[in-house]
Amino acid sequence: MYSFRKLVPVFLLVGALFVTTNPVSAQITNTIRSGLQAAAPQEYKSSSTNLPAIIAGLIQAALSLVGVLLLIMLIYAGFLWMTAQGEPKQVDKAKGIIRDAVVGLIIIFAAYAIANFVLDKLVTSGGGGAVQSGPAPGQPPI
Repeated sequence: MYSFRKLVPVFLLVGALFVTTNPVSAQITNTIRSGLQAAAPQEYKSSSTNLPAIIAGLIQAALSLVGVLLLIMLIYAGFLWMTAQGEPKQVDKAKGIIRDAVVGLIIIFAAYAIANFVLDKLVTSGGGGAVQSGPAPGQPPI
């Protein structure tokens, strides 16, 4: 059975591969930035972003992060199960993690659906109603 101490160098090596980057010149950065500006939808190009759009972006980012954590949990549980070598305690632990991850996935989908519905209603409603100044339509001026 693998011990955690033997796996630490592997995790550090994989982490170092993802963290290290090559320096990029300013010209390439400007080219990338102009390409991103051209590809971005019009609502992201304006400098005055409304509050529901900001909240929607934060919720999408948070749910994406939770989705990545779910994937990590599933990979970890699969690793535990594969290295259990028939040990019932280890297999039960892996099954529990997989069950919890699937329940978490259902909660993530429900949270995304609810947040998407609420934010759609906030964006399309436009607020509470207009206040009319002056006489009502069809009434003579005061």
